[in-house]
Amino acid sequence: RTIMEHVSLNPAMGRYQDIANNDKPDPVNNINANENYGRELLQLFTIGVWQLNSDGTIVLDGQGNPVPAYDPVDTVQNFARAMTGWTYATLPGRTQRWPNPINYAGQLEPIDSHHDMTAGKALLSGLVLPANQTARQDMTELLDNIFSHPNIAPWVAKLLIQQFTTSNPSPAYVARVVQAFTSGTSNGVGSGQRGDMK
Repeated sequence: RTIMEHVSLNPAMGRYQDIANNDKPDPVNNINANENYGRELLQLFTIGVWQLNSDGTIVLDGQGNPVPAYDPVDTVQNFARAMTGWTYATLPGRTQRWPNPINYAGQLEPIDSHHDMTAGKALLSGLVLPANQTARQDMTELLDNIFSHPNIAPWVAKLLIQQFTTSNPSPAYVARVVQAFTSGTSNGVGSGQRGDMK
């Protein structure tokens, strides 16, 4: 969960995935929230596209088709709206403004007047963010929402295995790493908190 927040507020990620200076929607001027980071955060970094079993295998419906982990249009749009209002850290001796110039020396910072505070931002597992929350409140709830999703453990476990040991891990191997992720311990190491990367 800590890594997710650090990555989301990192200025390099802000520039690369367009979360920095992602302004709230303005229907009058045909401006929508930028979906780039919202999509990649879900699809590549945290839960993937399909629902997963705890051993990393894909959940199938009655016809043998993969079951989506989320709505690729509505959910992504809502994630994008929930992550509006972040800009680069204010440069020393300068006054905060929208948008702040590029600054890689600190985490992104919120400017709530550019954050979408409207209601109806439905995320994962039925969570709907309430209206009138700050950019920081929405970001916190959004990251907590992803972190509690059942896909995060098998998705992250399989990616770690593929990067560090073998490209085609068995479901049993994935399940063991998922158990360590979920319990926060492995062979007596760890804090006992879910997602303890140690």
